[in-house]
Amino acid sequence: MDCQHEMPLSDYPLLEASCEDCGFEGWSPGNGLIYPIPKLSGTNLAIGGQSDSDFLKEILRFPFRTRLKQICEVWGISARQHRSKLTGLNNHLGQYGLTAFQLRTGNDFVGQSDIVTDEPLLIAPIGYRPSIKPVSQADPDLMIEVPEVLDVDMNRIEEDLEHLKLAYEDQDRNRGRQSDGFREEQRQAILCGIENPSSLSIFALPTGFGKTRIVEAVTWLLRRQQKGPTLMVSPLISLMDDQRKQFETFSKTLESKISMTLQGTKGFESAFLTAAEERNELKLMRMLSQGEIDLLCCSPEKLMDKSSEVSIPWIELLCGMANKVSTLIIDEAHMVGDWGASIRPEFQMLSWVKKRLHAANPNLRIILMSATISQTEETELVELFADDNTLLNPTIRFAQTRKDLYFHIERHLSTEDSAEPLVDMLWHQRTMIPAEWYSDDADVNGEFRPPLILYTPKKTDAKSVFLPLAKSKFGDARTYTGDTSADRRENIRQEFVEDQFPCLIGTSAFGMGIDKPNVWTTAYLGMPFTLKGLYQAFGRAARRSNWGSTEKPWRSGVCFASIPQEWPRSYKSPLGMPKMIERVYDMFLHPETRILENGYIIIPIRKGLESTHWMPEVRQDEVVSDVEEDIDDDTDIWKESVLRPEQDPSELMSRLKRIKTLYKDRMWVLSCLQRTGRVEFMGVHASVLIENQREQKSIRLGETLLQDGYSGVIDSLSDPPSGWTKPDMRSDFAVIKLLDNVDSWLDLCSIAIQGYKVLKERHSNGRTELIRFLKLVDEGNCIRKLFGPTIGMDEAEERTCGELIENGDYCMPCSNCRNNHVGSSDKFIWSTNNILAQIGALEVQANPLPDFDSIRFNENIRRQRDGLSFYPFLQNRNQVALLELNVPLTNGSVGVSHLSGSFELIIEGERFLDHPGLSEAYWNTSWSYIIINEPERRIRVG
Repeated sequence: MDCQHEMPLSDYPLLEASCEDCGFEGWSPGNGLIYPIPKLSGTNLAIGGQSDSDFLKEILRFPFRTRLKQICEVWGISARQHRSKLTGLNNHLGQYGLTAFQLRTGNDFVGQSDIVTDEPLLIAPIGYRPSIKPVSQADPDLMIEVPEVLDVDMNRIEEDLEHLKLAYEDQDRNRGRQSDGFREEQRQAILCGIENPSSLSIFALPTGFGKTRIVEAVTWLLRRQQKGPTLMVSPLISLMDDQRKQFETFSKTLESKISMTLQGTKGFESAFLTAAEERNELKLMRMLSQGEIDLLCCSPEKLMDKSSEVSIPWIELLCGMANKVSTLIIDEAHMVGDWGASIRPEFQMLSWVKKRLHAANPNLRIILMSATISQTEETELVELFADDNTLLNPTIRFAQTRKDLYFHIERHLSTEDSAEPLVDMLWHQRTMIPAEWYSDDADVNGEFRPPLILYTPKKTDAKSVFLPLAKSKFGDARTYTGDTSADRRENIRQEFVEDQFPCLIGTSAFGMGIDKPNVWTTAYLGMPFTLKGLYQAFGRAARRSNWGSTEKPWRSGVCFASIPQEWPRSYKSPLGMPKMIERVYDMFLHPETRILENGYIIIPIRKGLESTHWMPEVRQDEVVSDVEEDIDDDTDIWKESVLRPEQDPSELMSRLKRIKTLYKDRMWVLSCLQRTGRVEFMGVHASVLIENQREQKSIRLGETLLQDGYSGVIDSLSDPPSGWTKPDMRSDFAVIKLLDNVDSWLDLCSIAIQGYKVLKERHSNGRTELIRFLKLVDEGNCIRKLFGPTIGMDEAEERTCGELIENGDYCMPCSNCRNNHVGSSDKFIWSTNNILAQIGALEVQANPLPDFDSIRFNENIRRQRDGLSFYPFLQNRNQVALLELNVPLTNGSVGVSHLSGSFELIIEGERFLDHPGLSEAYWNTSWSYIIINEPERRIRVG
């Protein structure tokens, strides 16, 4: 029998071992056997001698992490089944005393046959098992001193609020709007957000309810009492760019009033960290430190990181200012859960931002705002942002579905096949909007009437499917997605506000909260990611409807959705379970990771990002595929500051995208861990917190955590001694605090898996909610009532359209309820006299619509000259024809008088729409055809 090269068992590997029986020399992993020393010959394994032990030493120092498919291809191991490949790989490695350890081994979610193509493996000595030393949970940190007294003069707040109310009335009047300055809910929210320091306020108010005005007022009132600036975290660049314009208007309003400015002659100074910001970040940081900025707005990603031109992250600057941030506002706060559970983990980390700011300013006020915060989401937000040192104010909620919106939902088989008829129908129905909604609208100042917004969940559909159709039918259209370039974003937003095109096709990257009050039609074509996302898209319509007013005519919006007859998307995390465990291993078992005895873990969060798995003599860069397009955002503002003219843009952008995605993957894993309540993400820091270069001394992150916990880190950063500064270096180390004991590698994996399941369950619940909604809509149930839970309505409060109308709480009946209340056969219904009369609401209006009115038809003449199809008119087929008249369309402003009895017809370059006196009207290529059944009335047409 051949010699088995045996030796005594050992607790550790031996680099030099020899067989006493045959003299064979090699190494031993400690299992009592001696193996030849492996070396790399090219990309293959070969037998080496003692002088060839460098490869083996590297493995013994730190096992190589690789993947099944890639390593088997290099080493020529082929098999049909993944299990057979793994067996062949281990046979190959076993000749050298090595093994391909399945990284997920021992986790209860891995079955015996549960091996994937990219199965994560460790090339390690036989018998190797990943391990971490047991560590107990950390002690609580005492970082926040609870304020004992109110820090503002509420009497003065009330006085200033009254002055601000009058200023807003003037501002609205100058823009052609009548208002009382504040709605009651706005005033209540403003006072709620101010009167209690160290408090958390949640405002769930409908779209168009003026949440930006709440931000302006809270900031202005606190700044008037010398408090620090407001930090507003916003999810979208489109929203931030639009809010910039709103704050500029607010600033001009303050400048027009005596003693209401904040910055000398400047009324209100705001800064937005997007590409549209003309000032560089260094200048903005200097202005902020000197108290010259009242409000800073940015994305959570920008807040936690730094660009190449800035020496410290924004969060460090904000916490180190002399006059600390007074208010933290999270706009569209429902995104904390929605996007934090998927593609933007930084939203889940905002609780750390809150703790940092709260530690810097014990009086910090936190305000979370959105139009769609369900009861479940409210609980989730409280868990993330409230603690023992934060007073929880009563939630201010206006829990009603908007009564000025007509909800119309249909189903289709294929979005691509149905796209053309859907776009054609939307174009046709848009022409039915009552004429006077444009003729007396002071904000209509462009070539077109206010545009229709067409939402779709996929960027590819927006560009490839809907854009060509919309351009063909509408004559012009734009797309706004996460891929829209920085210079185009602001141009499109401005053109949208100024009515420079008739149709905007957007993904979720466009416009929650865009200040465009006269958009009357929004459409959603495709499968929504969530029910809340659908309602948010609908909320763009009719933001100035005057609904319920006794002074102005009511104007409704149409919210149309055509949704595929298929199941909503199943949960797809940024990482599958195997790659999630990979990232856990890379972070927590990295050679530079420090697990401290007092329950803190320091992780080099950026080390080895691009090298995702080992291959012989090749560094492997992971090919990063596009994130599934059910969510699309436009937050890639970081890339604009790192692109240089001398660099190849496509190559650089590809690399930046890869780095960004791989970094987000790690952050997402940390958010999974945090979701369990057993781990808390404390922040990202530099290894050196502060230093004194003259004395060559430094205070380091690890030692400070070990001695004083995270409160010591905060103290060092917040109040450094004289002569000590924060070094200019990247924040490369994530700090993790254990809230429970962790005994082993498998225990750590189980926490990650638990967090994965929590996020999957959250998405699954949203999917179940959407499926239930669609089923009930298909069965004919009231759409309005089905939207109730989305905005946090209790079941007892939910009402159908019919119940509201019968109780005199008038609403536009949804498509499932309309047959019981209105007799119109048109596709969409609008709040015309006819419709309002049918639901019993006409008599409550002080200024009912006239029987006839007009709308410009110059657009049709332009379309005729461009060879485009014409806008049709509504039809009212009473079959009564008393007058027929052909009018040439050679000029957009032709005056013609034709007397027939007491009837006078005047052509003024304008056209009318359907009213009770009109039987039929439409446009041909060369003439207009009009049939009128009330010839005694004077009518303006075009």
